[in-house]
Amino acid sequence: MSFFAKTLFIHAPIERVWAALTQASALAAWMGGEMQSDPHPGGSYAFFDDQITGDYTLVEAPYRLECTWRRSTWRADWADSNVRWRLRRLPDGVDLQLVHDHFPNLEECQKHAEDWSSRWLSLLKTWLEQETPG
Repeated sequence: MSFFAKTLFIHAPIERVWAALTQASALAAWMGGEMQSDPHPGGSYAFFDDQITGDYTLVEAPYRLECTWRRSTWRADWADSNVRWRLRRLPDGVDLQLVHDHFPNLEECQKHAEDWSSRWLSLLKTWLEQETPG
């Protein structure tokens, strides 16, 4: 089983960070593209015109979010991977942890780890901190 974990501090209220991870309009604002999100256990999401899809498995606003994750390019016999977000409120922001696991192979794990680090987490942080007054 391949996995990676990332942590990051975001200077923004926890409610805004939660919204950025769960609300379709906020997801579209920082990621770009077409987003759909129905954040409740059993609800589904679709990013970038169904290039990435999954189902929410745990939703405990605003602290814990878990979902399955599948790329449209993956082989049909590959199982979905899992994404887990943990948010911890701090006096001046949020400690955010991402764990992404159960990849079909090491190559997919490494590719996703690089994409999260080099692109998506920095976009999330930048968007939230620019949008947060003070």
